[in-house]
Amino acid sequence: MIGFCLAAGAGSRLLPLTRVTPKPLLAPAGRPLVDLAIEALQRAGATRVVVNAHHGADLLVAHLAGRPRVEVVVEPVLLGTGGGLVNAAHLGLLGAGGDPVLVTAADHVVDPADLAALAAFLDGSGAPMAAGRVPATVDPFALRLVGEGAAMGGRPAAAGRGSLRARGEAAGGGSVARDPDGPWDSAGVYALRAGPLLDLEPGPATLVERVLGPLLDAMLKLADSPTSRVDLIAKGSQAGSARGWFYDRSAGAFQSDRRNETLSAESLIDQAGAGSELTFTLVARGTGQRLGIDRDSDGVYDGDELDAGTNPADPQSNFQIESIILGGPSNSELLLSFTAVSNHTYSVQFRDRFDSGPWSRWVDVVAYPSNRFVTLTNSLPAAAESRAYRLVTPQAP
Repeated sequence: MIGFCLAAGAGSRLLPLTRVTPKPLLAPAGRPLVDLAIEALQRAGATRVVVNAHHGADLLVAHLAGRPRVEVVVEPVLLGTGGGLVNAAHLGLLGAGGDPVLVTAADHVVDPADLAALAAFLDGSGAPMAAGRVPATVDPFALRLVGEGAAMGGRPAAAGRGSLRARGEAAGGGSVARDPDGPWDSAGVYALRAGPLLDLEPGPATLVERVLGPLLDAMLKLADSPTSRVDLIAKGSQAGSARGWFYDRSAGAFQSDRRNETLSAESLIDQAGAGSELTFTLVARGTGQRLGIDRDSDGVYDGDELDAGTNPADPQSNFQIESIILGGPSNSELLLSFTAVSNHTYSVQFRDRFDSGPWSRWVDVVAYPSNRFVTLTNSLPAAAESRAYRLVTPQAP
């Protein structure tokens, strides 16, 4: 297995320290970051490590000179994350075919055990690529300048002292043992096969543009095939909330975890960004809807359940009218009951036909700070042959 360490970036986020020292040579833990990254890759099983360099390349080359099983590739033009990988592959440094390549960045503090787990996951899955993930609530590599010399508003302070601190650690392939339904962010570590890199055009590009885009196209093609054995799902975070999507091959679109929302692949990808990363995963055919949008398989999608205040992991937790009882003279009085969840408003609507016609408002239910069981009473018109009721949250305008 070959290790690849991304170390070509300018480190502008860590100005003014990186004006003199390249970011990979900064030492927040007493040792240069690039040394920690190389050691993590080697301890995870990499027999050789390739490091790309651009900003401060001379200093980085001098620092790593004579290091056993380490090779530095200097990029005269900054190639980016994807371009750097493709360039190294075309130089014959990353192997060929199914040879695994383990990727991290010089400014990521990563546990070698997590890198090894990610490589093992790639090997066992047969997939072309695997990405490490961390829980969205974790600050994985909070590497930042603190003190008087810290950057302010994108510009360094005029003078003063500063120090570099790193906190947190990246959980790479270890994420496969965690709850797949939870919200996740990128850990910035990857395991992939060398062969697909050789099929890509060299040149400056991000990992998404040069590597992930073609891989996603291949995943969509697999998911579209009526003879394949996989479903395609996506997971991510939007506005701080965990979201899920399931690729519906019959519609050629992604069904979101809210039933009334579908998106094309292009529209879904356009929503990705810093803090709103997306993870696309191929899963066994027949499991995609459960893993992507309806984890308790109760027919009510996860996003709709969260909106309603019910538990998307519990099939017994439902948003529904729980009982309708007729009583009073000639059964002309109706009692309708449901559980109102704390801090949620509701509207009860009705219409005189079950299958068609506009809905009319019967009553609104205000929010309370705790759950409560609500029973409402309504008198049925004498001429009514049938009447349908529905519960809406939040309260209809």
